[in-house]
Amino acid sequence: MKIEALNKSIQKLSLENNDLKSKINSQNNINNSNDSEIVRLYKRIDELTEKIKRYPFVLEKDEEMLSVVFMSGSQKFTYSMICKNTDTIHALESQLYEIFTELSETENYFLCKGTIANKFKKFKELKIKNGDIIIINQKED
Repeated sequence: MKIEALNKSIQKLSLENNDLKSKINSQNNINNSNDSEIVRLYKRIDELTEKIKRYPFVLEKDEEMLSVVFMSGSQKFTYSMICKNTDTIHALESQLYEIFTELSETENYFLCKGTIANKFKKFKELKIKNGDIIIINQKED
């Protein structure tokens, strides 16, 4: 009788051992699957980071990319700049003066849609849209 009871205990322990092995193998498969998913996600993050680096700026929520055209009142030059709707004329002014140095030597004002634009207001406040022309005029004494 004792041998029979011991054999039943051995069989029970063997079944429990097999169940544990099965659970461990299943968990290992899940872990391996998760590991490969993590590796895939890291690769995707690297790809997206590379793409973001190609752009001159990051667009935050509610920001839009647009191109504005600066033109001198004399029509001596025309220059398109890529910017955000949250930028200001003032923020772009120094870049413009680096390209057209003669403008930096004069006092200028900016016209957009027929009115003088406050160069410290954001483009979205001034209702400046993609492709709009901003005319640079020199103040005369």
